[in-house]
Amino acid sequence: MSKTTAKLTIGIPTKNRPLMLAELLSDIEKYQADLPVVVSDNSDRPEDTAKVVKEYAERLKINYVHTEFSISQAENFNIVLSNSSTKYVVIMHDDDRFLPTSINTYLSLVNYLDNIDIDVFGVYVHAFKFKNEDKLNKLIDLPITVPDLIDIKENLKVFAKGEYLKYFVEEGIGGKASGVLVNRFLMGKYNINFPTDTGAKHDKAFFLTANTLGSVGYWRKKVIAKRLHQSRSIHRKVTENYCLFNQKVLEIYQGDDLSIKKIHKKRFEKWIQDESGFKPLECWRLISLSQVGVLERANLLMKYLLHHLKTIKFKTKTT
Repeated sequence: MSKTTAKLTIGIPTKNRPLMLAELLSDIEKYQADLPVVVSDNSDRPEDTAKVVKEYAERLKINYVHTEFSISQAENFNIVLSNSSTKYVVIMHDDDRFLPTSINTYLSLVNYLDNIDIDVFGVYVHAFKFKNEDKLNKLIDLPITVPDLIDIKENLKVFAKGEYLKYFVEEGIGGKASGVLVNRFLMGKYNINFPTDTGAKHDKAFFLTANTLGSVGYWRKKVIAKRLHQSRSIHRKVTENYCLFNQKVLEIYQGDDLSIKKIHKKRFEKWIQDESGFKPLECWRLISLSQVGVLERANLLMKYLLHHLKTIKFKTKTT
């Protein structure tokens, strides 16, 4: 194993998806078989996952860990990190896929990060999206190249300490979980992990927390392929996750009242898009937990009602 590849581990938290895990391991074997891999399994039927891992363990350097009791996705992320030995770890959801240049792009980013004078806790990336094999095959055939130094300087945005907090206030968007590249040594130095008290928003909470201590970044280009699921918004308990995350943001961000109002407005607008169906009680629950005045709460509620009124009118026209 070369000095470059020894710096990077591919971590895969998995649960009840042995066939999809096999596809991802196949990608690793095809594109970069000499990298260490950590599979953290929380499946109800671990024998199925273990069978897949055993098959690929003959050709890949796999460290397999199984946790019997049910854990959150954030806890599974942290188990991946605790069972890795390299400085950097890229964490992939078990249902997502690498493209031909994905892993070498991460290796290029690792080399760059190791040669600048800034310690970066993590870099989140953008992803192509696919629903079926036909779409995935089209993505595989795209003429994507591995970034050189010029590409990295142009497309890697690094936020200095505190800057990402300001960006989040203004844009209302945050780090993404799948494909995230983290500096495990730096996380250990400051004793931080992926937060376990924010539901499925642990990725965004991690970047906000880390930026209170130092730099974080994001890669503007799409690197991996993210699988889309029809039931995605349902099984993630959208409203509950937003409530937990909003509470975490208030703990992390010690800003003025105007910034807090901006945060809640942006998060509420994002929730409207993510939450499926007309759910006024959940809407009011989210609004009631916000740190804004009565008038602003009324404005948010009106925004929600108008959004669903437009949705109803659109459905009526199309039927």
